[in-house]
Amino acid sequence: MAATVYNGVLQGNTTTHTQVLYTNNTGKNVRIVWMYFGVGNTHPSELGLYIGPSSNPQHQNGQDLDTMKYSSQAGFYAGKSLAFNKTGTSNAQNAYGSYAGFFPTEIMIPNGSKITVLIPSQIDINVNALTYNFVAITED
Repeated sequence: MAATVYNGVLQGNTTTHTQVLYTNNTGKNVRIVWMYFGVGNTHPSELGLYIGPSSNPQHQNGQDLDTMKYSSQAGFYAGKSLAFNKTGTSNAQNAYGSYAGFFPTEIMIPNGSKITVLIPSQIDINVNALTYNFVAITED
């Protein structure tokens, strides 16, 4: 079992664009474990995360149904061992954000699939859209 760590920051450029974070070309299944996933200032739009062979799934047309889409609002944070401090009566585990949401901290992706991020045009130049740290573990 081999593992590779990926981390970095994706920024906006005032246009809607996609960036590929990871492509599974190992010939095997890969387990992705998100240690940190932090969405920057995407308001009023959403940051999109596509997991599958397509970087532009057309689900509304019944196409690319092997690509999952997750949407995250500004200020959403998640991770496998994420510590958090939240005031009020709401409780969360391994995630925090102004809006309710769900995010898988571990996923499996088959060979040929990738992780693509859709960054909305509302994110300005030199403004963080996504801060990430994950490990890709090749399953033997």
